[in-house]
Amino acid sequence: VLAYMREAEASSYLIVLNLGGQPADFIPEGMQLKGKVIMATHPEREGMKLTGNPIKLKPNEGVIIQLT
Repeated sequence: VLAYMREAEASSYLIVLNLGGQPADFIPEGMQLKGKVIMATHPEREGMKLTGNPIKLKPNEGVIIQLT
């Protein structure tokens, strides 16, 4: 799993990519995840609100989360 943050103006984004062929959990260190999926490789996840850890990713899945 590859994860990184981007900041633009007043918004912060967390990008999380599962580059493997197996499901994976992502647990960010030192932060309680809270935000909304704004883009995903599986469109049914777009708009999903996240309020906690972990992020469960399907094989080869990527998500962009706007943090709140």
